[in-house]
Amino acid sequence: MNKELEYLDEDDLSQEEQQPLNEEQHDLIKDLVDGLQHRIEQEKSKVLLIIDRIEESVAVCENRETEEIINIDISELPEGVHEGDAIRCDNNKYEIDEQTRKEIEERIKNKIKNIFEEN
Repeated sequence: MNKELEYLDEDDLSQEEQQPLNEEQHDLIKDLVDGLQHRIEQEKSKVLLIIDRIEESVAVCENRETEEIINIDISELPEGVHEGDAIRCDNNKYEIDEQTRKEIEERIKNKIKNIFEEN
């Protein structure tokens, strides 16, 4: 591998002060970047989306943490998804989160039950 792989590009370094990265430094930086990209993918998989509604071929989803609305082409989602389903993205593939869907369904049932019990 070429000894002069890349140069550090710091604003406070003059052209004379810039040092080429050696192979070990280059490999270390590559490993760090790869690790960060993997971590970002892991974090993305933790994002919980709720399908608010389906309009033609688009599922309108809400990110429960940020309240951001995200439109996802229905062809990217598992077969049989419907409004109210909880989904997560894992390895760029959406999956229904059955446990979360059941928890939400149970909360809704309890709220409805409490409303009728109060009256």
